[in-house]
Amino acid sequence: MKWLKGKWLDLSSKAGKHLQFKEVYDRNTKIYTYEMTIIKVVDGDAGGYRCEVTIKDKVDVSPFEVTVQAVDEEKQDNNILDSFKRS
Repeated sequence: MKWLKGKWLDLSSKAGKHLQFKEVYDRNTKIYTYEMTIIKVVDGDAGGYRCEVTIKDKVDVSPFEVTVQAVDEEKQDNNILDSFKRS
């Protein structure tokens, strides 16, 4: 299983404080779930990514795009629980 950014950048060596990878196998359904988490996102994290899974002679690829948007400073200062309060 590989996580890639752009055409060829293998992200496995980048795992740590900025990128975290998780693999979970459900024995009941026999399904693997893979997750990539970007911690403290920066503009440079935007772009095309893909997940490649290879089993024997078969390859499955799942491409996706990550976009980065600036945080609304006004909303950032509010408590997240305030968003759920009813008036």
